[in-house]
Amino acid sequence: MNGYLTRAEITKLDAILRTIPWLAHQLDDTVRRQDRIGGAPIPSLGGTDSPEQPLPYNHAAADVRDQLRNTLVGWTRHILEQRSMAYDGDDTLPGISRWLRRNIEALALTEGSAEALPDIDRAACAAHGPSSTARKNASAPSTNSASPKPIA
Repeated sequence: MNGYLTRAEITKLDAILRTIPWLAHQLDDTVRRQDRIGGAPIPSLGGTDSPEQPLPYNHAAADVRDQLRNTLVGWTRHILEQRSMAYDGDDTLPGISRWLRRNIEALALTEGSAEALPDIDRAACAAHGPSSTARKNASAPSTNSASPKPIA
């Protein structure tokens, strides 16, 4: 491997990055628990059910969202530093993914970019959830013994 992205890898990476704005919206809803309607009463320590609802925050989804963001930011910084570029996108997951798509050729021609596709794909698959990760793992031979943790 020469450390750069091939044309086929660029196409795959572009397809993944294209899904990030939608995925970011889904993750935000899941983090705020707006993906659920209602809920069962919470068992209290005293043995009776409480009508109180838990805080509207999903830690597992937040961790997955943060990992996806960190992965995209890391590759964005790599391009900026290696190619002496300035960042002109916004500071959101959709904004970062749009910037990476606009600058995908710069990424492809940046030394070490061959790792971008598996890194971003791994983070996106984890964000899509266990069914996406399981389907992906079933169709491709494993090269890494550590698999990403899906949203709980």
